[in-house]
Amino acid sequence: MDSFDWIHHWITMKAKLRTIRSFTAQDWILLVQAWSLLLAIDIGLRILPFRKIQSWMMPRHHKEISSAQAEIMIRRSSDFVELAARNHIYPMTCLRRSLAMQTLLSKRGVNTDLFIGVRRNQEKLEAHAWLEYQGQPIGEKDPPTGQFTPLKTT
Repeated sequence: MDSFDWIHHWITMKAKLRTIRSFTAQDWILLVQAWSLLLAIDIGLRILPFRKIQSWMMPRHHKEISSAQAEIMIRRSSDFVELAARNHIYPMTCLRRSLAMQTLLSKRGVNTDLFIGVRRNQEKLEAHAWLEYQGQPIGEKDPPTGQFTPLKTT
């Protein structure tokens, strides 16, 4: 590691520590839940059918929270699922992240729809999973709806 890499690494670590120190108890709980869900979903998808995992992880609640509360919860859950996914044992795919976020949100009264879509990129077939709340993609940098053709919505 040359000196520039070491300095960059030190600055990055210092910023991460500052962020971690600002976490509340609720933040830590949400982060641990997200990290644990990602691992459970990953293991489950390796040994069980997708529908079994989805029905096991996603109990739908009939009681929904207000749209304003839902937007706050969506933003928080999205941030913590992404943080957990970036700092996991190995990379977590969009399907695993979407299922974890859907589970967290469902348990908090935010019902979302899971989309799995495909597209052709030259000779390869690519797939992507994402969530939508009230018809709007959530946790996505670029809206996938125009880029991927949905196979199945749940």
